[in-house]
Amino acid sequence: MPSGRTRPPLWQVDVLPGLEDGARSEIEALARRERPVAVEEVGDGWLRVRDERRDLLERARTVVAVSRVVHVAVPRPRGLLGHEHLTRIAREARAATGGRPFTALRVVAAGAESTVMARLGGSLAAELGLPHDQADGDLVVRVVRDADRAGWEVHVRTTPRPLATRPWRVARFPGSLNAAIAAHLVRLAGPRPGDRAVNLACGAGTIAIEHLLAVRGATAVGVDLDGRRALPAAAANAAAAGVAPRLSLARADVARLPLAPASAAVLYADLPYGDKIRSAAPPDELYAGLLADAARVARPGARLVVITEDIARFARAVAGAPSWSLRSRARVFQSGHRPEIFLLGD
Repeated sequence: MPSGRTRPPLWQVDVLPGLEDGARSEIEALARRERPVAVEEVGDGWLRVRDERRDLLERARTVVAVSRVVHVAVPRPRGLLGHEHLTRIAREARAATGGRPFTALRVVAAGAESTVMARLGGSLAAELGLPHDQADGDLVVRVVRDADRAGWEVHVRTTPRPLATRPWRVARFPGSLNAAIAAHLVRLAGPRPGDRAVNLACGAGTIAIEHLLAVRGATAVGVDLDGRRALPAAAANAAAAGVAPRLSLARADVARLPLAPASAAVLYADLPYGDKIRSAAPPDELYAGLLADAARVARPGARLVVITEDIARFARAVAGAPSWSLRSRARVFQSGHRPEIFLLGD
């Protein structure tokens, strides 16, 4: 680095455990058009990146949240209340959030209700001209002990909501897939411009919408048996995302798709985990039927990406499906679940 130039800021990039490599790959791909990005460290559910380009990190669709990391060399949290440190944290917070509107500040820490943390929250909120609201504050400030250096770290989240909380998700459906996982499935499938996708058991349409937002000129079909809740939710979300003209929705069984043979380049399926949504068909029949009809509608070279928590049973179904070969398997964490992602090819 040239003499006299300050180091770029350090960012904590939070991801779902299991998506670390995928998020790193996405960030590096986004940076490739300009200059490489400096990923300094990868941990369980996070990356550390040193770069000036906050917007680059926030564009990554597999990322849950981005926070500015401020190291403060004090032995105890009480030291964070010193005027020098407090004003520095406030200055870094303003730079991290870039003038975005926030309603209130909230401190996340072990012992967040302690007197010291309450004072820190109130003092920092006052420095930033915000109320201090531990229940609903959307400017999230996390305080953690620095595991490698003496002192503490303050992480200031850059956005009022997590990045994985998509603004287009206006309609809810039980068991909906986390949008960051859906974005990872799309990247894993490797769709090309114009590829037509089929989202089996589409629910609220999360995967189909992520596909349409990521792939230029793509179209998609969402299929679900629930025409009362799932398909209206998918339609509302697609409209909010601005992709409704490119998404067709059909009430149908995933084993009897209303689609022509060899009509899909990419297929996705988020199979019911069984806690909020259950299938009427026995799992063995469901999986065998899905794989068989997915093979019928798949073009040569098509990819099928499936996420399920019924891992052993689905793996047996894949082993017994001659039309599909297993390309990769990986676990991911979502809301207390540990489903597995299967990438299949013909």
